[in-house]
Amino acid sequence: MAGNFQPKPQNNARQGVATVEPRETRTIRSVPLVIAGQRITIRTDQSENYLYALADQVNQLVDTLKQASPNSGMPQIMALAALQLADRAYEAEQIAENSQMKVQKHIERLNGILQALGSASNANP
Repeated sequence: MAGNFQPKPQNNARQGVATVEPRETRTIRSVPLVIAGQRITIRTDQSENYLYALADQVNQLVDTLKQASPNSGMPQIMALAALQLADRAYEAEQIAENSQMKVQKHIERLNGILQALGSASNANP
């Protein structure tokens, strides 16, 4: 789950070996996390604090779902958590798209006003 994936190795004809050109100077490292009692390690260039905060959010959601549905097994709880997180991501994307459309409409309106002002000032020297 690297924030910036390493690019595909490129063949270097001079050296005869594959090389990787770094996209950024951020260091990829392993970060251990515990999610829903499962220890996992993620290779990433994201900050550890950011990943710990994400894991904490997932763990809180899992705990809430366990309390709401105590007879469900962990696979069902994790499926529900994944579904809720996907729903949140989709809603955020929709909000961002709507905001972008609103901004674009305002830009177009302002461009129209500026063009009208420019045409009016050119007509009246």
